[in-house]
Amino acid sequence: MGVLGFLIGLLVGAVGTWVLLGGAGQGRRRLSIAPPTGKADPAAGSVEEMRRLHGEIADLRRRLEAAEEARARAEAALAGAGAPPSPEPAPGPTAAVAAGSSDAADDLTKIKGVGPKLQDKLHGLGIRTYRQIADLTAADIARIDETLNFRGRIEREAWVDQAKALVGN
Repeated sequence: MGVLGFLIGLLVGAVGTWVLLGGAGQGRRRLSIAPPTGKADPAAGSVEEMRRLHGEIADLRRRLEAAEEARARAEAALAGAGAPPSPEPAPGPTAAVAAGSSDAADDLTKIKGVGPKLQDKLHGLGIRTYRQIADLTAADIARIDETLNFRGRIEREAWVDQAKALVGN
């Protein structure tokens, strides 16, 4: 969420600044806490100044609420626009995998890089024989690689060539 969070923060900061500064075309207002001048009763001036400041605080709170609502809408819009597509369901067995599923299972741990846990995962995908691994297409390898998060392991460890050697091709 690094870039998205940065963009949301930037948007919220810009909207908040705009709202707090009075919006477009109104310029900047400065709050003054200097004592009133030319008034007979300094206490009366202070009360008036406090009332004015309370009114400005209430106005700023309304603007802040509006900015927070705008931020929420912006976040919702960004989340809807930048949401990754929903993942596709896990693929079913391919023709090569399904073709060998009736055969008795081979000991896949004889393939370098495949241990007992990995063999169980391959069995879960319907891959049980050397022939099935030997017949994997590039699309099959990519699908298995993505499903099991192998990051190119099948090709890197040459499982297809090892399986072909075990089958006798």
